[in-house]
Amino acid sequence: MNLFGNRSYMAKNVMMFFQYGMVSFVNSYIPMWGQGIYGLSALKGGLILVPSSILLAVGTRMVSPLMANNSEKRLIRTGSYAMLLAIVILAVVQQTSSVWFLALAGAVFGISTGIVNGTSQVAVQDAVAQDQIGPATALNSLIRTIGSTMVLSMLSLSLNTTFKNAINAHHGKIQINQLNAISSSASAADLPSKLVPLLRTILYQGFHYLALWSVLFMALSILFTYVDPWKTRDNLK
Repeated sequence: MNLFGNRSYMAKNVMMFFQYGMVSFVNSYIPMWGQGIYGLSALKGGLILVPSSILLAVGTRMVSPLMANNSEKRLIRTGSYAMLLAIVILAVVQQTSSVWFLALAGAVFGISTGIVNGTSQVAVQDAVAQDQIGPATALNSLIRTIGSTMVLSMLSLSLNTTFKNAINAHHGKIQINQLNAISSSASAADLPSKLVPLLRTILYQGFHYLALWSVLFMALSILFTYVDPWKTRDNLK
């Protein structure tokens, strides 16, 4: 069977396209969020992701035991909803909220991503004939990479649009290089102190919109768990 004509296989690919985009979003923007909004150092900003990284490994190790008593569909769908919950937490975090909310969102995202990604890779191979496992795995890897790149590109475009609108709204009193600098604690130290609160607010607005877009992307990923007929090689036609 042609891979592109395999509805179950392609639905999983689209699902993972968005999921890996969300992984890139969390790994790229949570440290920037910590530095730009909370003024943390680069080291402390990176430490926010430690719970996510640890629980990602834990989630990955949980895949085999969980698959012994649960279907691929149930694990992926439940884990995807947990990933969505983590992104919703980011979407509702306020500028003045505790930084621990970022760590909490990362922790939830980490363990659920470990479970979902591990199970999804098995499900992708189960959805194709034995002699197509190699090409199917390679195509899936390509789609995941494209998903990470394209989703991050779209989010970057959204952030740049927020910056452009803010510059226009303040009639040129702030500059794009200042908005870029505020996302790093090192470069933020060189900015005029009277502009820092305004720049942090604009950056927060930009990140807030990114989180809202990410909620949509993760919802689309979950949608494809319902589009997927969840066929395996034993019942492919």
